[in-house]
Amino acid sequence: VGQNQNVVRRLQEIEDNPSRPSVQITFPSKMFRDLLDLPGTVEYSPVDLAHFVRRRPHSESTSSLTIGRHGLAYALKFHPNDAAFFRKLLDLGHRVKVVGGSVIAPAFARDPGATPEWIKPGALDSRDFLQTLDVFVYRKHPLWVETGGSVILEAMAMELPVVVFPERCGCTELIAQGENGFLVSSEAEAYDVIEHLRADPELRRRIGAAARQTLIDLQHRQEPELLACYRGEPLR
Repeated sequence: VGQNQNVVRRLQEIEDNPSRPSVQITFPSKMFRDLLDLPGTVEYSPVDLAHFVRRRPHSESTSSLTIGRHGLAYALKFHPNDAAFFRKLLDLGHRVKVVGGSVIAPAFARDPGATPEWIKPGALDSRDFLQTLDVFVYRKHPLWVETGGSVILEAMAMELPVVVFPERCGCTELIAQGENGFLVSSEAEAYDVIEHLRADPELRRRIGAAARQTLIDLQHRQEPELLACYRGEPLR
């Protein structure tokens, strides 16, 4: 909410400027544009598709998966119940790897069994981290507005099935349920999706391939639209 108010305040300052400069706004997702209810062009964060490409085959395992996410070590990037969520995934026999998870790591200090693997941001190239995963999960704090969701796009580029809690989370409008990823509204739904992915390596490959193709198609479509926008040209 504070972010939105700051944007509106800055626009009001420009409006009050005697020279009345023109303003064109681009948004990192359709979700964020709709949230602000302002006109403008959607410009999804570009992903370097030559860099974010798999260099190892997908796992064929049906016994356990490596599930993870990456991002900043910032409390609002995690849901208050993420520790319990990750603990349940471990109880189901999966491995959990988190970049930037130091903010919730203390919740596991007294756990006698398996715990997630915590990786410091910057310790590993994002591509190299992502290709160690079988499934990418993303959920953030209810108070945080994820305007663009670039980490989700990177995971999709790496041909990972993504399981995302979509509330106020940018780029989730690019996910077609069960075709190039999964949108879930509860932990129970997330567990169910992950168990289906565990049992079916071909499903993981198919969803991952469709996710990457979504990024390829998006950037192919977006490039001329954005060039026209920044040049002030009408779209043909």
